[in-house]
Amino acid sequence: MRRKDQSCPCLETLSEISKQVAELRSLLLKFTNAHAQPPALLLARLNGTEQAILDTLGSNEWTGKKIAKEVGCHHSSTFRATLSGLVKRGLLEKGRTGYFNPQKRAS
Repeated sequence: MRRKDQSCPCLETLSEISKQVAELRSLLLKFTNAHAQPPALLLARLNGTEQAILDTLGSNEWTGKKIAKEVGCHHSSTFRATLSGLVKRGLLEKGRTGYFNPQKRAS
């Protein structure tokens, strides 16, 4: 049995890990805030449909069906997957009434 004056190495290790996690969270938050605009690399890798969606949407908030109609595509599972991919990459957001481009809306 340990005496009260002896510290457990496990607790010291956990304390260090906890400090490192806090530092990483802080760095991640700073990085996220500094890169609120989508990097040019993400925009450079858009396919034709993705670019057409962003260009057509402008500052509007439209449903997936309306976007597909305006772009000239079928509102298929492939088109919905394209919208989902744009949302996951942070180039579109989904609001209560449809999709919108957060970069165009902010300006």
